[in-house]
Amino acid sequence: MRIPSAPRSQPNSDVNDSTASKPHSVRTIPVADLDDPRVAPFRALRERELRTFADARERGWFIAEGKLVFERLLESRFRTVAVFVDEKRVDEIRPALARLPAETPIYTAPIELHARISGAKFHQGLLALGESGPALDARAVIERAECLVVLEGLVNHDNLGAVFRNVAALAGEKGAVLLDPTSVDPLYRKSIRVSMGWALHVPFARLAPWPDALELVKAAGFHTLALTPREGAVDIDRVASMRYPRVALLVGAEDPGLSEKALAAAAVRVKIPITRGVDSINLAAATAIALHRLARPD
Repeated sequence: MRIPSAPRSQPNSDVNDSTASKPHSVRTIPVADLDDPRVAPFRALRERELRTFADARERGWFIAEGKLVFERLLESRFRTVAVFVDEKRVDEIRPALARLPAETPIYTAPIELHARISGAKFHQGLLALGESGPALDARAVIERAECLVVLEGLVNHDNLGAVFRNVAALAGEKGAVLLDPTSVDPLYRKSIRVSMGWALHVPFARLAPWPDALELVKAAGFHTLALTPREGAVDIDRVASMRYPRVALLVGAEDPGLSEKALAAAAVRVKIPITRGVDSINLAAATAIALHRLARPD
């Protein structure tokens, strides 16, 4: 199944460039049938279902939910393939819709039908189908950043989305995220939603082979810091006082933490002091604390 839309965008070499178009009049396409094939991807909010479509696998389709996330999609490097919106919200979001290329389909339906097609109401009656296009090159992401969060083994989409929001807030345009091959996709629907759309803006790339490719990070002049509560780790305040110009913060999944190989690859093991008797704090919270101490967005 293929959605008629604007021609596929060309790969973008600038990780912060925007693909938004100039405003134009908004033309909508009413949908009256639950089984209308044109909105089939919007029935597949779970990624396993969405990626059963050939186009989804080939072109990297993903779903963005809600007005705020949609606006951030428009300002990102990713293309919007189609939009599906509650017909009563068209006037409210018309300025944002007008920024789409004129060829981009904008499907509308009554909220009851919209909810039946999407199977949910938490997305505020607005869904956008995005296209990821070619993945960013890890070397290019590393070269442009001054603060990296390097993630190993993340399987929780809430934590991943929160990390992207933290990087956007606390590292700004100097921040980026690298993921090992086993971590989940930042463009999964829930990750994008929890990140408040910042997963569409913070540059990210896969780092492989893992953890040997950490040598690329070190070669670029980053001081690699492994975040861990283990004995022997250095207090984060002491590390922050060193004021390293380029910092790569290695963070592992909750429970297992960083692997022995990842820990061995780091220059320093760093801990956040916490109350005696408490073994750890949430991954996203710990990353936020570390970024606040180590990153310099200004």
